[in-house]
Amino acid sequence: MNKCREWIKGLLKNKNFYFCVFFIIANLFFTKQILNDEGMGGIVFVIVALIELVIEVLSIWVIVRMRKRGVPIEKQFLFLALILGTLFIVILPPGQSPDEVTHFKRAYGISDGIFLPVEIEGTGGRVGSDIPVGTDVLSSVPKHGTYFKIADRIDDGIEQKTPQVYTSAALYSFICYIPQVLASLVGKILNFSVLGTAYLMEIFNYAFWVVLVFYAIRLIPKFKSIVLFIALLPITIQEATSMSPDALTIGLCLFFVSYILYLAYGKKRILEKQDYIILAVCSIIVGFCKIVYLPLVLLLLLIPKERFKSNKQRWVFLGTLIAFVAIINAVWLLVSSRYLIEYRSGVNSKEQLIGILKNPSGYFITIFRSINANSYLWLSNMLGMTLGSFRFNLPAILFFVSFAIMVLLFGQRIESLKMKKFDRWIIAFVLFVIFALILTSLYMQWTPYGDEIIDGVQGRYFLPILILTPIMISRTEIRRKYPVLISDQVVLHYSLFINVISIITIFAQNA
Repeated sequence: MNKCREWIKGLLKNKNFYFCVFFIIANLFFTKQILNDEGMGGIVFVIVALIELVIEVLSIWVIVRMRKRGVPIEKQFLFLALILGTLFIVILPPGQSPDEVTHFKRAYGISDGIFLPVEIEGTGGRVGSDIPVGTDVLSSVPKHGTYFKIADRIDDGIEQKTPQVYTSAALYSFICYIPQVLASLVGKILNFSVLGTAYLMEIFNYAFWVVLVFYAIRLIPKFKSIVLFIALLPITIQEATSMSPDALTIGLCLFFVSYILYLAYGKKRILEKQDYIILAVCSIIVGFCKIVYLPLVLLLLLIPKERFKSNKQRWVFLGTLIAFVAIINAVWLLVSSRYLIEYRSGVNSKEQLIGILKNPSGYFITIFRSINANSYLWLSNMLGMTLGSFRFNLPAILFFVSFAIMVLLFGQRIESLKMKKFDRWIIAFVLFVIFALILTSLYMQWTPYGDEIIDGVQGRYFLPILILTPIMISRTEIRRKYPVLISDQVVLHYSLFINVISIITIFAQNA
């Protein structure tokens, strides 16, 4: 009896207890509202609420137990990521993440040996390859009864194929589809249906992402809570459990930045053979994932000369690697440029480029105008308030909570790295260039000629570089003790709550 009283007293003194209770109650309120909006209530709410409570309470209990036992934060991440990933894969039907059907076709084509798609006759120059006819089941539109449709077609055969278009995905290198291609090959060996292969692609994609983020959190010398926050955003989990190359892109960028910081500011030692291999492989793949993230290789300059056997060796390795990566990405850009077509009426990439070169100041005004007009939408999407193909919207209040947590995480002064001013300038330059490249790529490929606002930009495009912001603004040295504003436990608990609400939102529109 006394032990029980002591346990209750200890619980009531814990601030995280009140935080969790508040969000459990809030989640139940949101759940009822979401289900009512879709015409569900009564017994459905009771069942969903009970399952929700079990998942949240047991997850919180396990996380608290892991913390008391001194389990490293990356293992706590692994536990929660496996739960949330499983829920997303089961509840979010294949095809409902952005451009997921197109990515399925591209990955399946690569598994057939079609590394460079061919023109499909009668499609106006669009390219693709022979794909199983059952891809119509991978619909991007959520509808009531979707789960019954999936259950009915899970065993459909894939014997019959037809030429199908996936021109937009042809711009992606086959290298960034490694997890999906492996899954497709396994699916063919096991004679899986289209749906079975799609689920397998999501599982393989997520497995690759989890491993990359696990080691990113383990290796990064500081900012572990921030990596945790970015990795467990609903939009990140959605992309990681999809068939999109975004899973590999986000995971690899987080790992690449973390590994460079580990070598530059972590345990002081001379680089070994495996370090050179990891840096080279990451540098090569990161550009192939999306060429706009290629400037990340410049972060290699953060690794000081003391980590090399000599300053000459440093410059030979870094210079050769950066030059090689730039060349092979330029070659791929030339190869893939044949797939650039006008997806929207009025788009003229050539005229847009000429306009930028003739009037760069005018283009910068367009960028600032776009930021002013769309910053809220970009932030909202980046924080996961709009999921799927912009069809699932979370309660608006959660945006302000997520944004506040992000600002406090980025601004708290407990994180510091003894960085040189030159290193900060490198990070700032890389951040600015990638941001500009993202906007410019959409300006040229998606924005009609003459428009004053850049169209097509999505907040999720900024996730791979979001980690650079707190690193750039962090203090060089902490001279006195500052309070922890947002702990990693708060990040874990909040991530659990917001992802559960995301899952319920998705479920309500598909059940």
